[in-house]
Amino acid sequence: MSFPSYNEIVQLTLPDGSVRGGQVLEVSGKKAVVQVFEGTSGVDTSATRVSFSGSSMKLAVS
Repeated sequence: MSFPSYNEIVQLTLPDGSVRGGQVLEVSGKKAVVQVFEGTSGVDTSATRVSFSGSSMKLAVS
């Protein structure tokens, strides 16, 4: 398992199968504070799975 990193994009899978996106705001060892983009209503923290992408958000610029 790799450690989460600042600004890393995450995917949260809720117990009902719905998926929400987020971004790491703070890291302390193996723990991370995550901003959830679609809101936290209905999120069961003990049953929600989090996948860390290993990359930060990217925007195309022209």
